[in-house]
Amino acid sequence: MKKGFWERTDLPCPVLPGYEELVELYYFAWELARKHISYNENLKSPYYMDEACVPEFLWLWDTCFMAEYCRYAPDFFPGIESLDNFYAVQRDDGYISMTHKIATGEDAYPAPRGRINPPLAAWAEWDSYLTTGDKTRLERILKPLSKFDEWIEKNRRRPDGSYWFVDCNSSGMDNSPRTCGKNIWGNNTNFVDLAAQQVLAAACIRNIANAVGDLKLAKHYEILTRNRKKYLNDNFWCERNGFYYDAFLDGNFTGCKTVASFWPLLAAASSEQQAESLIRHLTDPGEFNRPHPVPALSCDNPNYQDDGGYWQGGVWAPANYMIVRGLAIYGRNCLARNIALKHLRHMHNVWKNFSPNTIWECYSPEKSGPAFKKDKKIVRKDFVGWSGLGPIAMLIENILGTRIDYPNRKITWISDNIREHGIRNLPFGPYRISLLAKERKSKHDIPAITTAGNCKFELEFLPLEPETNFEQSLSKETLKAVLQ
Repeated sequence: MKKGFWERTDLPCPVLPGYEELVELYYFAWELARKHISYNENLKSPYYMDEACVPEFLWLWDTCFMAEYCRYAPDFFPGIESLDNFYAVQRDDGYISMTHKIATGEDAYPAPRGRINPPLAAWAEWDSYLTTGDKTRLERILKPLSKFDEWIEKNRRRPDGSYWFVDCNSSGMDNSPRTCGKNIWGNNTNFVDLAAQQVLAAACIRNIANAVGDLKLAKHYEILTRNRKKYLNDNFWCERNGFYYDAFLDGNFTGCKTVASFWPLLAAASSEQQAESLIRHLTDPGEFNRPHPVPALSCDNPNYQDDGGYWQGGVWAPANYMIVRGLAIYGRNCLARNIALKHLRHMHNVWKNFSPNTIWECYSPEKSGPAFKKDKKIVRKDFVGWSGLGPIAMLIENILGTRIDYPNRKITWISDNIREHGIRNLPFGPYRISLLAKERKSKHDIPAITTAGNCKFELEFLPLEPETNFEQSLSKETLKAVLQ
């Protein structure tokens, strides 16, 4: 990582006429992220991203999500390197605690009863590789990832095969009304998100193994991916309601609709019909389509809080990012863009009109402001932290529409913007490239595109698919109610 001060021109520079306020928020998010680059000489990676939560600890799933936007400025932000601090304290049996103390490296929640966070490191590593092309890193982290995966399968699955977190805090959704009852495993719930995250982890470890030439391990994880997908759909999909639910240990569904049920989209575990059904729930104003989408808890749940109530309705950056990434996998780029756009406009409005003027840990789904915790105290401020996912990653991936695949020397650009737009200084492996689409008469015309950079690559420019009734249900009237 390069040390010292950087200018805005060192970052990817979006060119987005008509979205100037979102570009302004984009640079503000980078400024906050820079303030949260910390240093401790005792760590494996002494420069690391502080998640803006509890400064004495490092948190696994926060770090994974921060890596998702830090990969767009890898020379200056130690996003993926921060994960090395978790691999360095990994136990011999593969266990990685959800958090550990920076000063000593001691697990905050020691095994075997310790808490894990959602196992997203393999996903973050694979996405980083698609941007940087650093195969030497993949060779180094493949063993820690596969060992952690094995530990979860041995220690976070009950004898009947069901998945368990110690509690909702482990799942990351602290006060969500998801779990029910207590038993020797901590609770009486089979967690849909952990099952889906294990599908995602298996698929990413398979990809990493293939990339480094470990074909035997890749084949093993290909089989695990298929088996875990089958378990997910056999045990969590409710055909009657067309939705994934957490389940009780007797096999009955909990009936509690939360954002955890959209993880199967990111894991590419749903059929097209299942994805379409999930989208109906996502775009239903009586469930998840609120003035600021997407609330952590469906608004038809009696525990729903219009001030957010933390995970009882709050709008969270990692959940929204997971959802729009999942939608893109199923070709629903228009819906992903519309959700991202509403999320970013809301964040911008709160930044400008709510004091202190900053980015927050999470947001109210009904009002123009940050969310409140279960104790009615306001959530944490200056949270970049994972809240940088929206202003940075969603702007590049959903509003601008660019997707990077450096190992295959390819960029996909999905856009219906007819004005001149693009991005300069976009990281592409060891190179920095620029893309600029000239103004066109209609979105059906193919734009003239200029590129700059010292690397040859394939550029695929695709139109955004037409809006459907689902996209139209994210109405402008609803957005206006937020911005007033």
